[in-house]
Amino acid sequence: MYLFFNFHLPKGIWVGVPPTFLPKINNCIKSNERKKFIENTEYWIKFLQNKIPIKLQMHNDTVKNLRKIKLSSQQDKINMRRAIQNKNIFRDLDLEFLINAINFNKKKVIDIQKIDAIDFCFKKYNVQWRMNFYRSGLTYKFRKIFLNEDKYYWNNEFKKRFNRIIF
Repeated sequence: MYLFFNFHLPKGIWVGVPPTFLPKINNCIKSNERKKFIENTEYWIKFLQNKIPIKLQMHNDTVKNLRKIKLSSQQDKINMRRAIQNKNIFRDLDLEFLINAINFNKKKVIDIQKIDAIDFCFKKYNVQWRMNFYRSGLTYKFRKIFLNEDKYYWNNEFKKRFNRIIF
């Protein structure tokens, strides 16, 4: 019956299709994506830190240019004061956003440094969620019946490949 389904159904249908993300995890571990991720995030943090003085200078120049404008009516002066106040509020929001982005990325680097490369790749490819999703599908049930691929098989497979159990 299994061979009949496998032969007659189009490729990619639920019968006989094991999870396809295991080679991605192997490539992730071999190419040391964790180290690359940490380096790229640290470059991004430096970029954001260098952006703060530029943003401050830009906002200060804008306010300085607004103050240079000569206004005749009282309503224009009131509107100019409001524009300067709004520009200062926007500057504070912009700086707060940059500081929060820097802190968020620093926290992300610290969290990634706490785990090893295998756990990073498991987290990156959502292995636990994917395997739970796979177990709830028909593919797992049919492969369990026909190929005896139950949770013990997958635990052994992950133990051999990554020294981790998944279930």
